[in-house]
Amino acid sequence: MAQQGGEGTPPLKVKAIFTAKYPDYAEQAKWERTANGYIATFQQNGQEVRTEFNENGEWISSRTAVRQEEWPEPARKYITDTFKDYEYVEGYRLDNQKGSRYELDIRSNNQLFELQFDRQGGLVDDGRS
Repeated sequence: MAQQGGEGTPPLKVKAIFTAKYPDYAEQAKWERTANGYIATFQQNGQEVRTEFNENGEWISSRTAVRQEEWPEPARKYITDTFKDYEYVEGYRLDNQKGSRYELDIRSNNQLFELQFDRQGGLVDDGRS
């Protein structure tokens, strides 16, 4: 019989894989049970990281909050050239098996734009469609 975790507590297998991937954050992680597995949330370099694992302990994805100064240069240039007067709302770097991308939310002229950039800062979606 598979070992079950309690509410918010992952099975040992999930926790062991998390610890191998994020050894410096194993003690501070807060766990949440989801329909498909578990999410661990912790602070890394002052930024929130949420990382998701399935029931078998396989890593699915991580979402790390990013500061404006951490944007890739091409993304920064696109935003400052396209949106002369903007406010940075929030943003994340999303990592999964397929790679990484940035999702940056900005507000310009009272309109919210959810922009997506690849790892190098190339525009993937301008949030206008």
